Amino acid sequence: EYKNNVDAWQPLIAATKEQRDSFSCTMAALGMASPNRIGAEQVLLETQRIQRHMQVVDGKEKTVHYLNWRGSKGYKDNQNHINAEMVESVDRALHYTLLVTEPARALARFYRQPNRPLKDVLGDFKPSDENIALLKPSMSKPTHLLHLGLLLGFFDGSDKCVRVSPDTKGAIDVSITNPKFIKPIAQLEPFDTLVFKAHCPYAYELVGCSLSIQCQYNKYTVGQQTLTVAEFQNHIVETNQSQLNGYNHHQTKSVDVERALFMYTQKQMGGKVKNPFLLVPIRTLSELFARELVKRTKSRLTLFERHGFASDFVLKPHQLRHWQNDYLAKKGLPHLLITLLSGRKSAEQTLEYIHTTDAQNASVIG
Repeated sequence: EYKNNVDAWQPLIAATKEQRDSFSCTMAALGMASPNRIGAEQVLLETQRIQRHMQVVDGKEKTVHYLNWRGSKGYKDNQNHINAEMVESVDRALHYTLLVTEPARALARFYRQPNRPLKDVLGDFKPSDENIALLKPSMSKPTHLLHLGLLLGFFDGSDKCVRVSPDTKGAIDVSITNPKFIKPIAQLEPFDTLVFKAHCPYAYELVGCSLSIQCQYNKYTVGQQTLTVAEFQNHIVETNQSQLNGYNHHQTKSVDVERALFMYTQKQMGGKVKNPFLLVPIRTLSELFARELVKRTKSRLTLFERHGFASDFVLKPHQLRHWQNDYLAKKGLPHLLITLLSGRKSAEQTLEYIHTTDAQNASVIG
């Protein structure tokens, strides 16, 4: 259905590309399509496309569009309607998001169980023919972290090598003024020794920062300048364990991270550290979305500023929920139905979300 879109997306969906804008746009589209709680519920969506069923209304068949949502504030999980006008836009955004987030879900599967067969770790991700040819992996056997990163495309656009110690078997001497040895990632063995030098591009590819201060070494390489591939993998797996509980910010509900829609690596979100192997915690996503919409610091541009809007343009995430309720009211939906769709206990609460002018009120009364 969206084959032409997928072809056009290829330059954009690589694991090395930043996805802040696409995340924000998908969150906003969902917020405008269904009256759910953005921070508490949207970030907990599972992988899915828009679903449909036929409903007979006044003797005529109507198509109902919906998504499966995680409830919040004590409400059960539910199937919530999607505005018909938004269906194509939202489904396109979901399709794109599914593609760009599969590498992070593959990492989550690996971090939970590194000894899984490679085919189970990769899931729906299809490695490029070039990377398959380089590695020639066995899909029925486990792999190590750097081979997985190669297959996921983390090293695309580079020479696909890492810096290693001089005594590493198969090391290539590329020294000019200082000793430097590299080895193709596809040929790495678990006990080969990786070298992490400050401001080295090979180290940056692995940890996403310059390693210019000791605290960065402490966090990303256990304080060491050399680690075996196995030691580096063990540290990364351990570091990511706390990200494998997919709770929202308020810790009211969770989602299985292996099936969570919004799963990203730090590199994809483009912060100060662009580590391809560290997962962005689901509980931070609602705040990240808010920071994209509302100016917090002078140094960080909002989504709107990055795309040419004035710096004083502000849109708070919760305004999307207000807008959705107001929109439904203007479409003529009864307040009790809006209350039900929005997951509230009383229609009085809904009234706070519906914004009408005096002229509109007079028209209705008339």
